Amino acid sequence: DGSIFAWGLNNSGQLGDNTTTNRSTPVQVHGVSDSGFLTNVASSTGGEFFTVVLKNDGTVFSWGKNTAYQLGNNTDTNSSTPVQILGNGHAASGINITDVSNILSGGGFSLALKSDGTVFAWGENSSSQLGDGTTTDRYTAVQVHGVGDSGFLTGVSSIGVGETFAFAVKTDGTLYAWGSNSGGQLGDNSTTTRSTPVQVHGVGDSGFLTDVMGVLGGVNHSVAVKSDGTVYAWGDNDYGQLGDNTIVESHVPVQVLGVGGSGFLTDVSNMSAGGSYFSIALKTDGTVFGWGNNDYG
Repeated sequence: DGSIFAWGLNNSGQLGDNTTTNRSTPVQVHGVSDSGFLTNVASSTGGEFFTVVLKNDGTVFSWGKNTAYQLGNNTDTNSSTPVQILGNGHAASGINITDVSNILSGGGFSLALKSDGTVFAWGENSSSQLGDGTTTDRYTAVQVHGVGDSGFLTGVSSIGVGETFAFAVKTDGTLYAWGSNSGGQLGDNSTTTRSTPVQVHGVGDSGFLTDVMGVLGGVNHSVAVKSDGTVYAWGDNDYGQLGDNTIVESHVPVQVLGVGGSGFLTDVSNMSAGGSYFSIALKTDGTVFGWGNNDYG
């Protein structure tokens, strides 16, 4: 019915119940200005100590920690109830960001894909994860720039985020990345931080990765699934999170191997790159596979 519930740690008001009291069972998220309850929610995402939701009408709301402006409401004040994300990168514009089709949050920033294929970001930007050609934190949503800082990124069909970096898949299946790159997680055969999008290279640094269906990042590694159900990973590999039967860092994509290192992993429909250095894949038959760090099982 579009209502939303939350539980767990609440030190920054990230549960949205107008308290900072930790909750061991679900509480309903309150409405804007603590009026009633939040309704018509289509999807939600969480960063570090804050929450962002997309409503059915394409508007975006957030609550919780705001020290790096991750709530996008033109303040740096924490909020324990929802506030609306402002757009246009204008401190005094008061323009709401609308017509959003998907949202995702990284460590201290968020990314929004609009239905016209453009991408907006707000919050912490110390690693250029907002893709606007700067390292300036943003109080309100700014539009992600184009490759080479030319114009704006367009024709995007899906988005992905890591801890301090981000991705965009274009409608033609090509993949672009920006932000921190210390482990080669942007896949452009470098470890250079990028403040605007660069295209992700192909396996063996041959051409570019194509036919990408979806992508997500962890702390400093990335995982993508192609339309044929194969999976590729790149970046840090200290825990084997790239799934190529090595612990060797790779700055361009490598194909994820099958169980026991036999062949390649196939028939994957969705995947995730965990923040604790592991990766997970969902196959079309409903089975789930994981690789990488396993300190907590």
